[in-house]
Amino acid sequence: MAPFLSSFENDSNNLDQSKTSPKNQSATPTLDEFQKLNKIIANPFKKLTKQEADMIWKFRNTLKHNPQALPKFLLSTEFQKKRTR
Repeated sequence: MAPFLSSFENDSNNLDQSKTSPKNQSATPTLDEFQKLNKIIANPFKKLTKQEADMIWKFRNTLKHNPQALPKFLLSTEFQKKRTR
């Protein structure tokens, strides 16, 4: 893995977001959820709803291998929250 990707993954694991839980870390989307995710990702310029952002964050580990998901992932990240150490 490239060093910058490793650093990003370590940082993303430390984010303090209300959506973070052990359950969400290993979440795998159902077929219906997967289709919804693909529809959300298909238009990178459409603003995310709260529910869409939560869904993107919930399945972030599944989406991290999809470069087209990056814009939506960034929009779903709450950068204002402080990290816990």
